[in-house]
Amino acid sequence: MLNIEDYLREVSQPFLEFYLAHQKQFETDRMTGSHPADQKVSGGKKIHTMQVIKKALEWNQSHNRKEIIECCLVHDIKGCESLPLTDAQRLAIAATKGQAEYRHWRPSPHFRFVVLILIADMWSAFINEKGEN
Repeated sequence: MLNIEDYLREVSQPFLEFYLAHQKQFETDRMTGSHPADQKVSGGKKIHTMQVIKKALEWNQSHNRKEIIECCLVHDIKGCESLPLTDAQRLAIAATKGQAEYRHWRPSPHFRFVVLILIADMWSAFINEKGEN
């Protein structure tokens, strides 16, 4: 099983610095709402993020691995919009937050990337009822 440090080796410097600046909060924050119980405890955000990265990489068929890891790593950290995100990452993060409607991202050239990230995020938050890794 990979841990967060394994993924951090693959991200660009701005994403690594952003993660490290928010690491303490990220590693202690918990998820709310429909997330499984293991994500509702201290450290739940880290569990959720690891699951999203793992699933997105597992289901990936054509996208850049680094772009996926960076997007999934920061998608739930406040202020991530200030990072040098690609258009695909920016759109995917907005979609996971409900800030980009289907009618906006579906006709974009990045819709497959958005769908990959969105489904991995939804799997971890809503479908993964047993808290599987």
